[in-house]
Amino acid sequence: VKLPGNWGDELIFRGMEKKLGESEISFQDISEFKGFRKGCKPSSIPSIDERIRAISEKTETFYIHGGGNFNDIYSFSVDWLKTLDKFSDGRIVVGPQSIFFQNKSPESIFENIENEVYFFCRENYSYEKMKDIEEFFQNLNVYKYPDTSFYLRQPDFEGSKDEDYDLISFRKDLESSEPISKTSNALRPIQKDISVKSRDFQEFVEYVASARKIETDRLHIAIL
Repeated sequence: VKLPGNWGDELIFRGMEKKLGESEISFQDISEFKGFRKGCKPSSIPSIDERIRAISEKTETFYIHGGGNFNDIYSFSVDWLKTLDKFSDGRIVVGPQSIFFQNKSPESIFENIENEVYFFCRENYSYEKMKDIEEFFQNLNVYKYPDTSFYLRQPDFEGSKDEDYDLISFRKDLESSEPISKTSNALRPIQKDISVKSRDFQEFVEYVASARKIETDRLHIAIL
């Protein structure tokens, strides 16, 4: 299940694609099946129960896109976990995640989950939080594993490295760290949240590749 997101999320997805290809594991994005759309919430899909059951008949494992989307800020990842559990019998893998909950506890999400779940965390905080609740649920298996974008290497990208400007790219959403940028010393600064403002994935990559210096609070700009 490829969730909606920005070009950083696309980086995560492409890293997963590469790893699965190297491991000779075949997969299909759920949006390619009839009745589904890319980046849609399960509640927006007509006859979701029948459609999931039909897919489940020929699917061993459901994989939910990793990232920073298992929280009470965005509900996509949690909604898909609950939906797949309700209408399928297959194992569910949640790709490397960072979790964060303000208004509920992670335990409350898994109280009614019956399928076998393999939950991967991409950093220590999330891993420790999930490990704390693992013992209460026999069907929950928690592991620590790197963000799948780390599987990508320079040959996986197109683009030049000109280093002719400084890129200042901070997020402006609920996850912003509200940084103070020092633009006075910047070389021909470009100030743009390229994770959401780039026209396509290639432009996103080229913004990073051609920068002399980068200031950002975006994880996947830093990784790239």
